[in-house]
Amino acid sequence: MSVLKVFFLALDALEYDFICSRNFPNLKQRQFVKVHIPRGCMTMWPDGVVEPFTPVIWKIILTGKNDQSEPAPPPVWPPPWKNRFLNLLRDIRIVQEIYAYCIRHSLIRRGFPEKIGFKRQEELDLKDSFIGYAETPILIHNPLDVSVKWELEPFHGEFDPVKVVRVYRADFEREREETLRRIDEEWDLFLIYSKFLDVVGHLLWQRDDVIEQYYTMVDQFAGEIRSRIGDAFMMIVSDHGMMPLTGTRHQGGDHSHHAFASFNREININSPLKITDIHDIVREKLQERA
Repeated sequence: MSVLKVFFLALDALEYDFICSRNFPNLKQRQFVKVHIPRGCMTMWPDGVVEPFTPVIWKIILTGKNDQSEPAPPPVWPPPWKNRFLNLLRDIRIVQEIYAYCIRHSLIRRGFPEKIGFKRQEELDLKDSFIGYAETPILIHNPLDVSVKWELEPFHGEFDPVKVVRVYRADFEREREETLRRIDEEWDLFLIYSKFLDVVGHLLWQRDDVIEQYYTMVDQFAGEIRSRIGDAFMMIVSDHGMMPLTGTRHQGGDHSHHAFASFNREININSPLKITDIHDIVREKLQERA
């Protein structure tokens, strides 16, 4: 007997209520649930706002551990580089502008320093996460390595949401192509992370017709995966969802205080399912025999 293969589709900001009210069969899969994010997993910002913070929540998802009982101040993010010179460069405004320009014009891709070998000081050891239980994992984007600073327009210039969405849609298409190209390789855990819906949600939430188009794109991608993985166990998980911005008349969204999970087969899960439970589900499935 072989180890059960696990496909983990990590979709930043996938909103449970939006999916629940519409027909997205590949995102819902056979079983889908709203995931509770305990208050102790939240982050408190200096202005007193308490909400899920992407890097913190993904770390909890990956490790199943949370060492705080109440909302904590946000960690320094992204963490400093181990290379001192690179840390000096990232604080220089003109360097930031040049970097943003190069990304916007596809001269380099986001995460370029990591791709050429630079490491951050507080990087999570993947052996301490559920990835450590896999023998032949494939990882397309580590959720902890993706910048939360997604505004790619020049610092001096008019911010254009359409251009930002266009950049991330192109990224999503590259992620899709790489996934479908590598899905037939040998693996026991395949994890792909996409930030596309988070960007779309922050900029365009409350425009339901537009949001539905992008969710349909992601639903179709999930369907392509499901048709290719055979008997593998597939999970779709988000770190939080989206809700309308408050205190403003502008469209757009902010992090909702719950997440989403779905499975391509029915399993026994805690009720309510908590964000800290995801790690154990993946670990148990990786140790299960097909």
